[in-house]
Amino acid sequence: MSFIHYQVSMEEAYAHLFNVTCLVDARHHEELVISLPAWIPGSYLIRDFAKNIVQIKAFCDGKELEMKKLDKDSWSLQTSSKPITIYYQVYARDQSVRTAFIDQFRAFFNGTSLFLRIHGLESTDHTVNISKPRWLDDNTNWKVATSMT
Repeated sequence: MSFIHYQVSMEEAYAHLFNVTCLVDARHHEELVISLPAWIPGSYLIRDFAKNIVQIKAFCDGKELEMKKLDKDSWSLQTSSKPITIYYQVYARDQSVRTAFIDQFRAFFNGTSLFLRIHGLESTDHTVNISKPRWLDDNTNWKVATSMT
């Protein structure tokens, strides 16, 4: 069974960067197309979330994969029908409710601004793990909330 797992790290909050690792079971796909949306429901403008990706790389069996930029929002990559890891950084310094923001005091994001869409695997099980930054001490009041809370 296929899966997609996102690991969100906030270690570089001081630089307004979310570090995201996406693990994709791509064993049944020789090529993947990945993207971020350009729009979010409730908004009347094109938001172009992918413009905030400052670095993106993909790996399979420890080797970096070539990623081909298809357009402003999308990339393709050959997977060799094996699980892959996609590592990317998202610059997040927009305090509006539509995108993402992070600093050393707080962080928030919409899935549209942080989670890559893996085309053809939208119905696959997705999981998310949000890591507490190592630079926060154990006495810090750390809370994670979602719209489902």
